[in-house]
Amino acid sequence: MKHLLLILFLLVTSAFVCPPRAGTLIGNGVLVTYTDASGVRIEVISQNITVVVLPLEALLLQQTQTVFRPPNSFVHFTHTLTNTGNARTTYDLSLTAGTVNLIGLQILLDVTPMGVPTAGEQVVRSVTLECGESVSLLVAGIITETSDGVTGSVDLVASGPQGASATNRDTVQISTTLPVMVVRKSATTSTAVQGNDLTYILRADNISLLSAVGMAVTVDLVNQTLVIFRDTLPAQTTFSAVVPPERGTALYHLLGTTDPHAYVTTIPSGATVDAVALGLEIFGPLEFVEFTFNARVASTANGSITNTCVLYQDLPPPNDQTNCNLLIIPLFQTADLTITKDDGLTEAIQRTDVTYTTTVTNNGPGCWGNIQICMEG
Repeated sequence: MKHLLLILFLLVTSAFVCPPRAGTLIGNGVLVTYTDASGVRIEVISQNITVVVLPLEALLLQQTQTVFRPPNSFVHFTHTLTNTGNARTTYDLSLTAGTVNLIGLQILLDVTPMGVPTAGEQVVRSVTLECGESVSLLVAGIITETSDGVTGSVDLVASGPQGASATNRDTVQISTTLPVMVVRKSATTSTAVQGNDLTYILRADNISLLSAVGMAVTVDLVNQTLVIFRDTLPAQTTFSAVVPPERGTALYHLLGTTDPHAYVTTIPSGATVDAVALGLEIFGPLEFVEFTFNARVASTANGSITNTCVLYQDLPPPNDQTNCNLLIIPLFQTADLTITKDDGLTEAIQRTDVTYTTTVTNNGPGCWGNIQICMEG
């Protein structure tokens, strides 16, 4: 009498970590196939065991920050809220101001997202996000303090129905003796695609009545004094091109250069650019500049492309650096599944069990769900 016993195990792995969505059904069962004494092939199927993935609430709120403003001026802070859980969730939003006199505080939905309030943007008290989805938020108000050096804060709190919460603390400091800059960053697309270019637009505004103070840098091995508006290329991208600026000089920092402010104006053959910058000899009161460049998204990129930019001056810390909004651009993602089946044997032996292991791998970068595997004996 010959017996052949087949037991199927399913092992699922993923190259891209993605939580199973709430409500997903995960089932498992065992199929046994054998031939009886009369030569009849018989299949026996066990009961199917099914479990349901429950909602798991999680969130990420970015970023805590400090800004400088002139007396009696408008102030805004940029934030990004991401649903890192596995279910569609509505998050309540609230503000708590500290001792500084901030009036007219509002939370705005930064739909552009430009990192600065624009006409028609919606005031929100809550936002609903699908799992993995992000939204840009602005905390905006007017600071009515007049004394130099006065510092205050406001807390932005996001909380979900299951009790998960996150808080960012924004700090504003009054400055009457130093130049005050506002910088922001945007992109021409809301979704990145592997192998394609992302176009970034950087803007800096001098909102004070004082000129920006240049810092010591080297350009083509020559010492210069410049205001530097710099962007380190985000992870999973490489430099593609710079749009010639209307003001200032386009500068490139090369990978392997130890001095963070040693730049070149022409990229040597074979060199790799790890940061781009705009160098300004003069950045006067109430002026603004814009700078545009392209970054190529890697063909293996996954998740999202996250980036910021910085304006540097020769001032005492922390006034020497002005950071722009954190810009997060999600990648267009598709799943890439492969399946293998193996019994681990080189030959079969009569009247012994044979165990097959089937492995499904998601080579990503996208998530998948509701996968069914059918086995034929």
